Amino acid sequence: MNAVVDLVLKVWDLFPWNWYVKVLPWEQGLRIFVGKYTKLLEPGIHWRVPVLHDTFVQSTRRRVSNCDTQTVQTLDGENLTSAGTVDYRIVDLKKLYYNLHLAEDTIENVVKRKIAHVISTNLKKDLTPVAVSVMTNSLIQFGRFGLNTDAEVGLTDFVFAKTYRLITDARDKEGYGTGLDTESERE
Repeated sequence: MNAVVDLVLKVWDLFPWNWYVKVLPWEQGLRIFVGKYTKLLEPGIHWRVPVLHDTFVQSTRRRVSNCDTQTVQTLDGENLTSAGTVDYRIVDLKKLYYNLHLAEDTIENVVKRKIAHVISTNLKKDLTPVAVSVMTNSLIQFGRFGLNTDAEVGLTDFVFAKTYRLITDARDKEGYGTGLDTESERE
């Protein structure tokens, strides 16, 4: 029976005629009045006027995002392949909504750019996973996006390796684009 009541309440919350919004203790909300005036909502129950108010609620708990693998050349010409994670949490939802679109993608790309900067401006002998993490953390300034200022970057992959790039051009299935220039070379 409790499951049915919970389901009815969740469905009820989806309709636009609700006159309230619930913000849980680990969330922040944003209420927008006629598309113009915004107010940050702290945990609790807040009134809203259907059609005039739009509300957005986000969790402020710690999040962890992956930063995909990237290969960057050090100052002395060595190739370093690295990947990492960044953990952060939302501190000011209003600032986040005003400054970022697709926040997780933006944060990941900012972190990858900072990691690349650290690697490309240092020599191989000066780079260790801990050193890259520490230097990257000192460059990150997420406070301007409404995120915590102690966001942390950590490396999960770190390897100096020879990198080979294969350049191919597969135009069709008859052998074109294989690097052979004439038909006699293809036979």
